[in-house]
Amino acid sequence: MLNTGHGEIRACKLLVATGRTPNTRRLSLEPAGVAVNAQGAIVIDQGMRTTSPNIFAAGDCTDQPQFVYVAAAAGTRAAINKRGAMPPLI
Repeated sequence: MLNTGHGEIRACKLLVATGRTPNTRRLSLEPAGVAVNAQGAIVIDQGMRTTSPNIFAAGDCTDQPQFVYVAAAAGTRAAINKRGAMPPLI
């Protein structure tokens, strides 16, 4: 049994997932012109660019899904976009 602000919950098993919060407070993003949302995640566009035109972000510090494969792909995309060229095909 669990008492909450919304009433009582009875169950045999209960999973409590608290989630994650981006750890961006100490990065001095405001002076750099980088906006964060209410949860502290760095705001990015589809090209991974922040609100500061020369700064890109990827991974758990953004509001993208927090999965390692998403962060890896986003990091690669941010690097490609920052460089301004497509990588060579192998």
